[in-house]
Amino acid sequence: FKQEEIGEPILEVTLEAGDLLYFPRGVIHQAVSPEEEHSLHVTISTYLNNTWGDLLAKAIPRALEIANEEDVEFRRGLPVNYMHYMGIIHSDKDKDERRRAFIERMGKLFDKLSEYLPYDAAADQMAIKFVHDSLPPVLEDEEADNTVFGGDFPEINERIYLRLVRGLVCRMVIEPECVALYHSVENTRVYHAEPEPCLIEFSKDCAPALEAIINCYEDGFLQLKDLPQKDDPTYKQKIDVFCVLYEKGLFFLKKTDD
Repeated sequence: FKQEEIGEPILEVTLEAGDLLYFPRGVIHQAVSPEEEHSLHVTISTYLNNTWGDLLAKAIPRALEIANEEDVEFRRGLPVNYMHYMGIIHSDKDKDERRRAFIERMGKLFDKLSEYLPYDAAADQMAIKFVHDSLPPVLEDEEADNTVFGGDFPEINERIYLRLVRGLVCRMVIEPECVALYHSVENTRVYHAEPEPCLIEFSKDCAPALEAIINCYEDGFLQLKDLPQKDDPTYKQKIDVFCVLYEKGLFFLKKTDD
């Protein structure tokens, strides 16, 4: 913004050492140090890049790909002479019927585009970014004692109970060839020190067990024997899933019904 566009301030305040000033996202502000003193301040922002606009930025490109593949209306050719009435140099030709028809047609296609929006896939992409941006979970000593970080590998049987260390510590996404579980346990405290998000790949038949583990977080612990898994009478696949996630530090454990 230019200074003359901002107008008069609604608040002017001098912050002393240790003071905190909160204002909602989007509030225009300026910080100026007194001429006679040096000053240093830190700005902390929350809830960044988490808007409807950010979600649509993920969804619309894919929606266009789907629409172009499935709907002939999106593949029809543009009018041969549209450059004679569209573009900035023609923006004042409001009475040109060709221009009006072009804009109307474009609007109808945009309305139709909503039919192809991949809502869940876009939400998954937002979730992957959230997991990648997150700090690794911080555990209390008592919590850590019940994870891989607190002791020896447990004796595994179908009676063992498990629960994710945090509800949003991971995100499961179905990929074309596998199930990908993105997680924040191995994230560093340096922002994006790892350029790609941490993930574990599973075969697609592990998806029901992974989904059950994620969805049971709010309800509490889940017993290993209750993980859904077809054709697994010896619990081998359930145990394999358990071992991989436990070794990564994604689980709390409770070993018995007691």
